[in-house]
Amino acid sequence: MGGGYVLIDPAAKAAAVRALCGASQRMRISHVLLIPLLAAAVTARDAGAQYRQTSERGAGQLRVRSQALAQGGYAVVVDLDANRLYFAKGRRVLWSAPVGTGTGLRMESDRSAWDFHTPNGVYHVTHKAREPDWIAPDWYFLEHGLRVPGQNDPKRRFTRGLGAAAVYIGHGLAIHGTDKPELLGRRVSHGCIRLSDANALRLFHDVQPGTEVVIVGGDGEVKEQPPAPTVRRNRPEGEPPPRDAVVMEMEGHSTSELLARLDEELVADAFAQGDANWPRVASVLLFRGVKEDDDAALGGLLARVADLGEGRLRDEYAAFAADAYAQGAL
Repeated sequence: MGGGYVLIDPAAKAAAVRALCGASQRMRISHVLLIPLLAAAVTARDAGAQYRQTSERGAGQLRVRSQALAQGGYAVVVDLDANRLYFAKGRRVLWSAPVGTGTGLRMESDRSAWDFHTPNGVYHVTHKAREPDWIAPDWYFLEHGLRVPGQNDPKRRFTRGLGAAAVYIGHGLAIHGTDKPELLGRRVSHGCIRLSDANALRLFHDVQPGTEVVIVGGDGEVKEQPPAPTVRRNRPEGEPPPRDAVVMEMEGHSTSELLARLDEELVADAFAQGDANWPRVASVLLFRGVKEDDDAALGGLLARVADLGEGRLRDEYAAFAADAYAQGAL
């Protein structure tokens, strides 16, 4: 594989200018004012948001060989040693989050065997799905002392069993949501990579089929015994896991209200550190525009790309805009 070496430094962030937001952070900010405000804020934050190129591995840094990143493109990097996912463009980390990865344990039956590890290597997104069902494999039933049903038995299907979204990368692997975010940052999965539902939905919009996914690390032994497996149950009367409460609340608002909220959240992300909330607002607008042919939702979403100047925030927002083009009949 071609490509160069880059370093991801998750600790490299510019100091937040929280005082500039103050109490006005929740106020409705006109779309016109965003142009100079966001451009200045993004420039300030990006001063420390890059990672350095060097041949040495230092504390908090990850050495990654990536053709996409070396060419200035988008890529996903998963560090199995740190149990952390990075979404990056070229030399810039756009966001990162803790993940759950494979335990490294092994299960055997009289007919088959399974290794529950997350393999490293270079993969590419094959497809993606929002709120997908999970089709349980044989090991799930053996793990819980249940009779293994037939391949097409409805007992294998768990509604929304992969969380808010899933990004499939081939070889039976996926990066998907979970309703147990308290287990993230540990080796707790059967091989797939788990994100919080909010971040799984964010990644869903950030990537497209063909996006490079680089998985590194994981050579060391598991140092702690993972918790006992949690039974994935179809809840009473087949009730699926709950949907994201924040997304559901947003879905009840008008398009104009959501666009105003999107402006607020973009400013908040530009000025303050912490988890960004604008991706969930943008997601609701995007799906509304696509499913309901809401031109105001899609048009408003796309129009804001030009307001963001250059930098980390614009780079990720542009990925959302690309997803709007990919899904919408524009």
